[in-house]
Amino acid sequence: MIPILDAIMKQAECTEEKAFWLLISLITLLPSDWFGEKQAGVTGEVEVMKTVFKRSLPVLSTKMISLGVSADDFLH
Repeated sequence: MIPILDAIMKQAECTEEKAFWLLISLITLLPSDWFGEKQAGVTGEVEVMKTVFKRSLPVLSTKMISLGVSADDFLH
């Protein structure tokens, strides 16, 4: 969802308020277990975010890995 939201915001030149309401709209469309106990959807999003992060910001990504910081840390 993060890459989709980012692409929409760039194409539509969204304001912060429009981006907020777009995010709210997208969240209400998600399956009920997306943010549930197992966080199935969130886990998938984190994997996508890690891939995008490695491609877009390789130096920072490498530094975070060397420090032992992972996007998974933000799940809890």
